[in-house]
Amino acid sequence: MLGEQRRYPAIYEQVHIGVTGRENREIQGWMVHPGTGRTWTFGSMVALMELLEGLFDLLDYPQPTHRLRAFAQEGAVDGKEKNMMEKAKESGAAAEKPTFVVKVQYRQNATWQGSIQWLEANLTRNFRSTLELIRLMDEAVGESADRSSWD
Repeated sequence: MLGEQRRYPAIYEQVHIGVTGRENREIQGWMVHPGTGRTWTFGSMVALMELLEGLFDLLDYPQPTHRLRAFAQEGAVDGKEKNMMEKAKESGAAAEKPTFVVKVQYRQNATWQGSIQWLEANLTRNFRSTLELIRLMDEAVGESADRSSWD
């Protein structure tokens, strides 16, 4: 039921995202959810958003105000479980590419609201939509010097 939200420790609010590179303008990297201890890899921004949405649905946190209908059977969150965070640190990729802590506080109006922290730059910004989250991550990863949303 939408009115009955489970209670989770604060660590469940965070998702750590690391960028390992870019191929054909698509951001690639890893995602870790500290509350579950699971790690997934992604090869595009769309894949990352699908992983996040699947994780939120699996945990039922944060609860959505709208539920999409599906005609296929629902399954668990899909992804390759590896310890990508450790591999990135060992290879030095973490120092070259941005790492983020994303906290999605609400899933309202068919989008997400929350905050994103760019660890290397020690900056935090709020986002009001999934598109705004994507733009913030893209600016941090981008080769251009345009980081106006972070200033």
